[in-house]
Amino acid sequence: MLLSKSKFITKKYYNLLNYDQIQKDFQRKGIEYDPLKQEAIVDEIKETYSANYFLTNGVSGSPSDIPVFIVGMPRSGTTLTDQILAMHPKITSIGCGRKLS
Repeated sequence: MLLSKSKFITKKYYNLLNYDQIQKDFQRKGIEYDPLKQEAIVDEIKETYSANYFLTNGVSGSPSDIPVFIVGMPRSGTTLTDQILAMHPKITSIGCGRKLS
């Protein structure tokens, strides 16, 4: 499943998903995949964690100014994690670096 950065950021990534191909790939690997079941799970999560949920329960977080380093092996999702976090107005990213020295 390929999600390009620009499509992800503009939230138009649904057009890139080919559910039939995903289902065939999973079946070939012996993994059960039902797109309707998956959609029901996502709908339940969205209903549970609605905007009202956060208004009622509050939002937790840390007021700390200590930097957070995202590290991982290549192609493990660190860049995507960095991009998602960097979308928050109170988070600044220095981007992906090869090494710290």
